[in-house]
Amino acid sequence: MDGHEKPGTVAYRWAFCERYLAYEMRMFRWVQIKEEQAKELEEQGEIVRGSGYHYIEPLTNEKMVEFHVDTSEKVLLLGNVGEFGGNLSVHFPVGSKPLIAFGHDECIYKQFLMSNKSWVGPNGESNIVPKDDGLGVMISAFQSCEFGFGVDVSPDQLEEINIIRRNQKYKDERAAIEAGGLKDARKKPLTSSPFVRFFEYGADQDGYWNYQHMVLQLEDCVDVITNLYPQYDFVFLFDHSSGHDKQREDGLNIKK
Repeated sequence: MDGHEKPGTVAYRWAFCERYLAYEMRMFRWVQIKEEQAKELEEQGEIVRGSGYHYIEPLTNEKMVEFHVDTSEKVLLLGNVGEFGGNLSVHFPVGSKPLIAFGHDECIYKQFLMSNKSWVGPNGESNIVPKDDGLGVMISAFQSCEFGFGVDVSPDQLEEINIIRRNQKYKDERAAIEAGGLKDARKKPLTSSPFVRFFEYGADQDGYWNYQHMVLQLEDCVDVITNLYPQYDFVFLFDHSSGHDKQREDGLNIKK
């Protein structure tokens, strides 16, 4: 039931960390400050002595030190970070595009989530406590260091993206037909940013969140972000959830 410490899972963590840290060399995760500023922070105990990457700036011949953005808030205040809260590394691979990583997760909000708790009056009176959790909404969302929670998309940008998407089909046509309610898997026009989706789960609502919903939302997000920001590459991170697994096409299914 809980496979966090299985040998295969533990081995995967090491491979994932190595791959992710290599990705960070292409991300806006770095800040560069002057060497004398770094020494002052060392004296204050703000950063570890001798840490960071020391180099000489070719244009100004100044001695500089590069740090990761998570090293210290004072380092960030001293560095000239851009709109994404960090700079590219001086080790940025030549010929590559900057990389932006999106993390994904879902969360359920229920109407009477605290149904087993109630305020009690001075004479012991209390409200009638609901017997169930009530109506529920699931939120499936992406966030990133660069854009924050979701990605803002203007009406004009949506119109432009919808023109590009016109008559295109989803890569997973079965998911588009079964979960998206599309007759021929052609993409419907987007009416809002797909990076934050509200899903009314339940048998009488939108059903239950599964792989098919996830893969359609992902493709919508890819259509938006790659057309708005073609100068970047993107990576999307998902956790190992049963809702992210796809059932075998020939697998037994009581619904069928």
